[in-house]
Amino acid sequence: MDSDSTELGTADSWQQLLLHKLTGSVLEHVSSAGTLKSERALGLGESVYFYVNAAHPKYGHSVILFRADRGARGRFARVSPFDTGGLAQGHIRLTAPLGEMGLRELLLRNSWDLEEYKLAWWSWVSRAFTRPDFYVLEHRPAVHPAAEVVLESCSSQAWYWELRILKSRYSEVSLKAQRVFVAPGGRRRFLHWLNSYAPVGDNTVRRMQSEFLRVVVESKNPVRAARQYVIDGKR
Repeated sequence: MDSDSTELGTADSWQQLLLHKLTGSVLEHVSSAGTLKSERALGLGESVYFYVNAAHPKYGHSVILFRADRGARGRFARVSPFDTGGLAQGHIRLTAPLGEMGLRELLLRNSWDLEEYKLAWWSWVSRAFTRPDFYVLEHRPAVHPAAEVVLESCSSQAWYWELRILKSRYSEVSLKAQRVFVAPGGRRRFLHWLNSYAPVGDNTVRRMQSEFLRVVVESKNPVRAARQYVIDGKR
């Protein structure tokens, strides 16, 4: 996976979220109350979120790796050098407290489209880490792209880059699933759910079975396996 690829680790209802991601039907996915509150605080519309070149250990049940088509642009798809939910909820330490407008301005100054962010990301990685794979492996960087962020005592929420795409415009950004890493038995559980409970027609079920089997990999540690896949792709 190269630098124009992104990933998202799923948590609750992972089968349904995986189906929504693979079919592009993200409008059917209901965001959590916390996510909606964060979006209101930052002035964002309802969005879908991905970590860029990273798999976060918080989302350990399954990890979906996507590649964004080269040339994908648009203000409805933006990349920032931190977890926006963590920023809105105060989990990212700042040099000084910021009110709602201050947080929105910080986010605006640190947002790029799917083409622009690549140069910014690589430039920062070369300064922040002695090796690029240290970013993937969750090592603490030496510097942050945003001077307002204090790295000490922060988790990787503070420096894992995040892609957000407006749900209403999701179909305009072509994301292709590269791999789906699941825990042992995850392949069987998803296929059982797909055949028994998925709210889609038979043709979609057959198509999704084929797509899922093409990309699924079972691992005792899906996050570790996804990270290694990313690192191998950068060598």
